[in-house]
Amino acid sequence: MHRALWAILVLSSVVSHPLEEKARLHSEKETVLLAERIVELYNSDIETKVELSEVLSLHRVGQGEGDHAVKHILQADVVPRGCDNCAAIRCHFIAGIGGSSLISCVCGRPGGFKPVPSDDSGVLGAARYAVEDLNRRSNCVYQYKLVTVQQAQLKIENGVDYLLNITTCMYRPSDMTTKDDPCQKIHPEIIQHCDVEVLVHPWETQEAVMTAFKCTGCA
Repeated sequence: MHRALWAILVLSSVVSHPLEEKARLHSEKETVLLAERIVELYNSDIETKVELSEVLSLHRVGQGEGDHAVKHILQADVVPRGCDNCAAIRCHFIAGIGGSSLISCVCGRPGGFKPVPSDDSGVLGAARYAVEDLNRRSNCVYQYKLVTVQQAQLKIENGVDYLLNITTCMYRPSDMTTKDDPCQKIHPEIIQHCDVEVLVHPWETQEAVMTAFKCTGCA
């Protein structure tokens, strides 16, 4: 997929956390200028340049000092530069305060689910989160461990919605005390297939939530 239509969203190892501060910029002029600055940061890393079409939302999150302690979360529609009849591309940007740096972004055309690479870092982050959530919800004596992502689809609307088919293996927590990874010697009876849906919405209280799941084993 062309890089103008797709960029990587990097999920942190701790996907769900409370926001220390959430504030919406009030000046329309300031909002547009900051959004244009963030889009230009995006342009510096892609071949087909885009321009701002519409700012949908812009938030400042976090507090304190240090790199990326405070970030701007921008949701905006962009269009290829110089193309009057091109459809809008929806992007979710995470940038350093004041648009000082581009931390991550994901872009795609609004609408239904579309296939994306199963080895994309955003897909893998969503899959790991889904497995963690499956283990939290499970009533089974066994735990899930991610083996691979078989298929992945993505939808861009008011967040980044991942629809994944994943393969997991089932293990007993006590097995993890041994030197051997219990999933390295995979037997058919411990393999489980799950269809999961994970919504990534970075400016809300939770960055990710599993909205649906269906597995072949106990859950």
